Amino acid sequence: MSSPAMTRRGFVKAAALTGAVAALGIETSSSLIEAPEAFAASGTQRTAIRTCCHGCIQCCPCIGYLEDGVIVKLEGDPEAPVSKGAMCLKGMAQQHTAYSPLRILYPMKRVGERGAANASWERISWDEAIDLAADQFITSVEKYGPYGVWMGTGGGGQYVSPQGQIFPKMFGGPIQLSGGALQCFGPRRMAGSLIIGQAEPCLSMADSSVVEPFNEYNPTMEVCVIWGASPSTSQTAQSGHGMADARVDRGVKTVVIDPFMIPDATKADVWLPIRPGSDTALVLCFMRYVIENNLIDEQFCKYWTNLPFLMDPDGNPILAEDIWPDYKNPAADPNDYYSTPAYVCFDAKTNKIQPFPYTAPEDSPVDPVVFTEVEIDGKTCKTAGQIYWEEAEPWTLEQTAETCWLKADAIEKAIRLYGEAEHAGIAEGVFADMQQVSSNVPIGILALECMMGYINKPGCTLTYHGSYGETRMTNAPGDHNSRWGLGWTYGLTENGNKKAREEALQKAFGESGKDPEEMSKGMLQILTDRLGSDKYRGSFFMDMAVTGGIREAAATGEPYRPRILFEVSGNKMCTIANTSGWDAGYRAQDFIVQQYTNFTSFTMDYVDLILPDEEWAEYNSFENLNNQINYNWLRQRMIHLGETVACERPFMAVAKKIAEKKGEDFFFDFDYLYNGNSRVVYDDPAAKKALWAERFGAQSWDDLIENYDNYAPLVQPDEEYWSYYQHEAMADDGLPVGFATESRKTQPYVWAFKELGKNGGFITWPYKWEDTGLDYSPICRYVEFEENGLQNDTDYPLVFTSGRVQHFHHGTLRHAPFNRELSPVPDCYMHPDTAASYGIEHGDWVKLTSRRGTAYGRAYLTRGINPRVVREERFWYPELFDDSRGDKRTGGWEYGISNLTRDDVNDPIIGSATYRGFNVQIEKAEKPEGIWTEPKQFEAFLPTLKGEPQTDEVVF
Repeated sequence: MSSPAMTRRGFVKAAALTGAVAALGIETSSSLIEAPEAFAASGTQRTAIRTCCHGCIQCCPCIGYLEDGVIVKLEGDPEAPVSKGAMCLKGMAQQHTAYSPLRILYPMKRVGERGAANASWERISWDEAIDLAADQFITSVEKYGPYGVWMGTGGGGQYVSPQGQIFPKMFGGPIQLSGGALQCFGPRRMAGSLIIGQAEPCLSMADSSVVEPFNEYNPTMEVCVIWGASPSTSQTAQSGHGMADARVDRGVKTVVIDPFMIPDATKADVWLPIRPGSDTALVLCFMRYVIENNLIDEQFCKYWTNLPFLMDPDGNPILAEDIWPDYKNPAADPNDYYSTPAYVCFDAKTNKIQPFPYTAPEDSPVDPVVFTEVEIDGKTCKTAGQIYWEEAEPWTLEQTAETCWLKADAIEKAIRLYGEAEHAGIAEGVFADMQQVSSNVPIGILALECMMGYINKPGCTLTYHGSYGETRMTNAPGDHNSRWGLGWTYGLTENGNKKAREEALQKAFGESGKDPEEMSKGMLQILTDRLGSDKYRGSFFMDMAVTGGIREAAATGEPYRPRILFEVSGNKMCTIANTSGWDAGYRAQDFIVQQYTNFTSFTMDYVDLILPDEEWAEYNSFENLNNQINYNWLRQRMIHLGETVACERPFMAVAKKIAEKKGEDFFFDFDYLYNGNSRVVYDDPAAKKALWAERFGAQSWDDLIENYDNYAPLVQPDEEYWSYYQHEAMADDGLPVGFATESRKTQPYVWAFKELGKNGGFITWPYKWEDTGLDYSPICRYVEFEENGLQNDTDYPLVFTSGRVQHFHHGTLRHAPFNRELSPVPDCYMHPDTAASYGIEHGDWVKLTSRRGTAYGRAYLTRGINPRVVREERFWYPELFDDSRGDKRTGGWEYGISNLTRDDVNDPIIGSATYRGFNVQIEKAEKPEGIWTEPKQFEAFLPTLKGEPQTDEVVF
């Protein structure tokens, strides 16, 4: 009888097992029995699919492994140039959340009264759901008008966000809400648009703009200042992994500015544990030091910024024609279409004021002085640089150390690392967007980068990748301009703006039968009626209403009541400021539709109709963050359960159903649903797939999927992507392309803010907004918060801040069992001395109280935080409405830190709410009833849907 065959691999495995058993002192039989080959070969087949994770705002290419159509493993794609095969907890959680018992697989409507305790749902068909939603919106608009229609986005968990702007404005409604937006990326986007002429690149590592630290093709970066960002927790696999490689492999030095010792701070050359909310003081200290010690890039300041431009006593730029009426600007467009103004400077060559026309630096007729003041017609006029210097001058190392709770020598070390490098830059995080004066920090940081000349330069974070092209660049305020002809386009003359406006209106409405001018005026009315926009005009940059204004209107009906909501994000009650104040407004809604992937406390308490979104493992996309640096992937469907649909489909289906019932003229602008894009592509998923296949060079969608490895990743050549000094390239007018600003230079002195506050400026042109005396600062200024930690506030003596953890993204994944096992409840980080003074020990539950509300957390004692500061992350608890409970209730939003935050004090320009940098008190407390903390408890969240059959994509 022959012995069973044994392969070398089988022998090695068997030998290893025998050795391990022997080491444990366990007796084994004298021989191992090998299974027959046919039996051994009959195991489950494993299929690998390359796709992209979307567990956060980033894109990490990954590989999913399936057995019998079920995801059994996820890992990073080793071909990814930054994550290099890494994948974080947020991404790997998809193995559980896609099959979670809290998944929503079918449309469902509420049965009975609202509230988690009464939550009961009835499954209905997609036809019924879309019909119900359409009827509710029709009824509301016919009864109350379009201003009652609103849409909610943001807060993590939604995969596309244009719906928030599109859906209400189609009806003629002005309300769009996001828990993020104005409080997340909005201030940085606004600053970038006006200072360098484009929202990207901004200085955000979280949003894929900052990539020079990851440059292995031309590795030149020397120093990266991580200011209020946390790569290792926000995007662990991508920017966290990338920063680790930058430090270890390329020797990049880091400065970390954060109140808390985040993981990146433990590896930093300098960590500055700044007082929350005092960042503008530190920005101005950086400025003072680099100016005083001649560390700025003088040539860049002279010829590529507006710092040498002389300002009149009111802070407005002086044009050459204002002083010399007969002056002939050599950069003027003979066709009077493009605009390149000539300004006025103090010329070091002639020692007097001179016209300062736009030229290449080497061709400039003047040697402009950056920091000076002169008398013009008996009035003192200062350069923009001088105005900045006077603002920065008081901020010595010592004064800044006292204000920011830092050490002067540490501040100086950080500045010298940054300022003495040739290739350096700042990576800014969301912290500033969430502060009371959110616009000041990104304005100041961008101004600092301009002074240093760290722009479009190898190894500098504020660097565009790719070519600007040869056409003069322009900068228009989004689709308000391109569709409704609203807003001034920088880079065009008045005549050019008039022509561009006429062309835009004709393209949008020329064949519609609608009066283009009336459509423009109609949208102007909608925008100026938006809640909060009268005071916070910078909110236009994110096309969102101010959160506090919506909350008050929903509860009081003043100046008008939001009545019917289409919510496309997850749990607003985890992410929005002043959470407890929203409860009454949500309960007052006539009807709420939510599209999402899983049940949240928002769903259980308020929602009337649920529309099921696909998880990222279920959908195809080549439109939404599918790249790492110059590598582009397709997000491929791995599985599909139930009747879930791609996230952009439900609101479009509801809109089209309304048009079917009432006609397209029921809307203010139905075609805005497509926003200038082909109806065929948007209405037909197969047409969209064909377009994606074409972009990859495939013959068809089937060809792309079947031969994916032959087409993907789509790589832009390194020499094209890693390009620099784009602003110096010659444009078609024989002058450098420059930047997409009014002056074609960077504009750290943002005079556009003055116009915006006065009459709407570039937002509402050709119309003017009422001048209500708004005085927006054109530079970064230090403004102390109402609650700031410097007061002797005996009732609320500690300063609160927050920050991300690696287990969750915003309000998501609290139903992911392994993530919750690792981070079951929010940690409240505090210094041991602080804890001792309150009788608190490590692991104790604590209650935090602000002047708005209360929150709970578990004490985590660490010396990596100032004794006067406490820190906690946002949280909610889906276990509180789990079916295993006999007393189902809301998901614990009443315990979260959003109750502490405030939306009654806002940034003066953009209107962002205050999520950090305010005063709190703490006390020892008992664990709130019903919250899970033990690993065994989270078994209830383990996958229950792996046996669900695979289904086809729902198309409607």
